[in-house]
Amino acid sequence: MASLLFSRTSLRSIPILTRRRTTHTHSDVESRLPRYEIDPYTKHAREISQILISESTRTLGTPEHSCGWDHRLVQKLCKNGFDKILRPEIVAQVVTAQRDPDVALGFFNWASEQPNYRHNHVSYGAMIQLLGPTKKFDDLNNLLDEIRKSGSRISPYAFNFLLRSYIRSGRVQDAMQAYDHMGYLGLKPDAYAFSWLIEALIRANRPDLARGVYSDLRKTGYCIDKFALCSIVGDLCRGNGIKLAWKLLGEWLGKDEFSNLLIFVEMMNGLCQKLKLDDAFTVLTEMKERNLVPDSVIYKTLVEANRKDGNSYLAQELEQEMKDQGCEPCLVNYSQLIDVYCTEGRLQKACDLYSCIKRAGFTADRIACNTLIIFLCKEHQSSGEKEHLKMAESILFDMEKAGYVIRKHSLSSFSLQSKSLWRKVSVLSW
Repeated sequence: MASLLFSRTSLRSIPILTRRRTTHTHSDVESRLPRYEIDPYTKHAREISQILISESTRTLGTPEHSCGWDHRLVQKLCKNGFDKILRPEIVAQVVTAQRDPDVALGFFNWASEQPNYRHNHVSYGAMIQLLGPTKKFDDLNNLLDEIRKSGSRISPYAFNFLLRSYIRSGRVQDAMQAYDHMGYLGLKPDAYAFSWLIEALIRANRPDLARGVYSDLRKTGYCIDKFALCSIVGDLCRGNGIKLAWKLLGEWLGKDEFSNLLIFVEMMNGLCQKLKLDDAFTVLTEMKERNLVPDSVIYKTLVEANRKDGNSYLAQELEQEMKDQGCEPCLVNYSQLIDVYCTEGRLQKACDLYSCIKRAGFTADRIACNTLIIFLCKEHQSSGEKEHLKMAESILFDMEKAGYVIRKHSLSSFSLQSKSLWRKVSVLSW
């Protein structure tokens, strides 16, 4: 045991390991860090952007309220020698960094006037992506004319962005001109842009052009987006394009059972709105032949259309058939379709589908209701139309009656748009 015990002297003899503190200077630390160098294009673009932002906001003092492009900016840029070092990569970065589209466009036009400089697909693409959301379509059309005259090529991504900007603003003719220019350059839009263009042409009552674009889509090997197909088929059924609707439907059926049901719902809704009951019963028969069980929304849509047309006997038979089959609404599927319609800018389609579900005696689920309220309030804020706010109010009361949980974001969006309507809403939980 004694051998296991340490004496006081033996403990003192054990060396104590200490870590010597070393001091490093700032230069030593810098020398060990990896060095990242900014390329000259980015450096010059940052310097130009700082000048444009600081000089254009000097009058009013805030970046949100610039005074636009003027001679002071030209003098400042020339004084610093930036007129001699311009490159398309620099112009693209400067344009993207601007908050004021007028300043960006002024700089873009000034750059094109400088000797030994010429725009290419990089700078043109950046300008298209800046002007599209601002709805400055006169400037956008002038830019497209300039691209045509210069013989430059822009990327397919920029063209897709251009098409969607035109279509979202209802400028179908401009979208077709851009599409024709894409074909001239040997470019094709992606499947989503194809779907958007076909839908816009059908809505503008141009089925002839829609068929041409659709044949181009088939040649590229693309398929129409399934959510866009739902909207396209509904528009065709409301008009005189039932044959084209069946053609599109025949090429899609069997690929996805979930999509098949939604497409048939849109067909039934469109036909019943126009009281085309013979075609509506054909849709119902087609669903049964394909072993697709119609849900209660489809049945009740057809029942209400027959009652409106005075066919009460057929309406009673359909109601009995619905009860015998024990049909239930597929509200989760409709919620997904409403969400896609809202996020892709088809707000009216989302509202029509919500009204279809409501006419059938049901309320869409809480996710769809919250999404619709938020997007309706955003649209009211941008357009100022009161119909969007009335629809949001109606959905809010429907949610209250159904006992749904209402998201705080939905309530704040609604209250910001209408304080008087907000006072009418009773105590709500979230």
